[in-house]
Parts: sequence; structure tokens; C-alpha cells
Amino acid sequence: MQLARVPRGRPFCGSSVAALHLRNLWVGGSRGCIGARVAPASTEPWSLNVVPRHHGHGVALELMTSVLGGTGVPAYLWVVRDNARAVAFYRKHGFELDGGTRYDPDWDRHEVRMTTT
Repeated sequence: MQLARVPRGRPFCGSSVAALHLRNLWVGGSRGCIGARVAPASTEPWSLNVVPRHHGHGVALELMTSVLGGTGVPAYLWVVRDNARAVAFYRKHGFELDGGTRYDPDWDRHEVRMTTT
């Protein structure tokens, strides 16, 4: 697999974006924010998406560690409340539910917050 960092525009905080390609086919992407405002940690991965046929092959972990800059980095993220697969993935990699909740009206989803422990 080939990991490529993709530069982005200038959001309110520094960002890190990665795209993962396998034989020149896009299989996943992630992005995050470093230097978030009021938050339980200074780094927030915003999204991590992997093409379903590549689930279970280490793509998500490679994307997450690329955006975070490694493992064990203090971070927090929001995940759709009913996405058990995502919650299990993040728990496996050091995140825990911290009790934070919110509603995202743009996506009509309830979300729960997870932070690194």
C-alpha cells in the first residue's frame, strides 16, 4: 500500500490529511485537526473512511496513525453513536468513550465522543 499525504486549504487550525492507495486505487482517507479550540485534547481526527472491501487489512490504522503522527498521541474524536464497528476499532487503539454526546444536524446523527486514555 502507498500512503500519500494530501495538503489542504487553511482551516481554523492546522490539518493533516492522508489518502491510501493500493495499486493506484483509492481505498481510504482520513483527515484531522491539530490545535483544536476548547477540547479534551489538542488533536481531533475528523473522518476516517475505508472502502468496505479493504476493512480488516490495516488500512484504517495506517490512516489514523498517519494523521495523528503516531500512536499514543492525546486525541479525541466523535463517532456515530450506533457505529459499533467504529467504536470497537477506536477502543482497540486506545480510545475510550468519555461521556460526551452531541447531535449533528447536518448528518442527522447522534454522536459520542472518544478520547485517548
